[in-house]
Amino acid sequence: MAKTSSKRDPALIPLSHDHHHALVIAMLLRRATGETASGTRQAYLDFWRHECAGHFHVEEQVLFPAHAEVAGADDPLLARALADHAEIRALTAALADTSGPTGAQLVELGDTLSAHVRLEERELFPAIENELTDEQLIRLGERITEAERITVALDSPSSDDDRRSDG
Repeated sequence: MAKTSSKRDPALIPLSHDHHHALVIAMLLRRATGETASGTRQAYLDFWRHECAGHFHVEEQVLFPAHAEVAGADDPLLARALADHAEIRALTAALADTSGPTGAQLVELGDTLSAHVRLEERELFPAIENELTDEQLIRLGERITEAERITVALDSPSSDDDRRSDG
C-alpha cells in the first residue's frame, strides 16, 4: 500500500494509453472550426464507438468496483468519475443526433472529456495505486486486460458479421 512512486502502475497503463488518445480527441474537439466541425464530429463518434464506449465499460465493470471495495461505494472520486461518464454519454448522444454540430457543442465535449481524463489520471488512479496492495494491482491489471480483450473482440468487424448472421 502507500506507494510513493509517481510512475503509473502497470495495471493501469492500458487505461492511461486510452486516456492519451482521449486527450488528443479532446484537443481536436476544442480546436474545431466551422469548416472542420463535421469532420471532427465524425472523428469523435468513431472514437466513441471503437474506443471510448469500451473504455468506459472496462472502468465501470472492473476498475470502479475494485476502487469501491477499498474506498467505499460512496467515495467522492468514484461519484465524480461516474457522473462524468454519464455527462459524456449525454453529450455524445446529443452530438450523434445532429449533423451540424455547433462550435460550443464540440468545445463543451472536449472540455468535459479532458477534465474527466485529468480527474482519473491525477486523482483516481493515484488513489487506486495507493490503496491497493501489489498483489491486488496485479489481479486488477489481469482483469483489465481480459475485459479489454473481450471488448475489442466484441467491437471487431467479424463479431459484427457474426451478430448479424445470428439474428
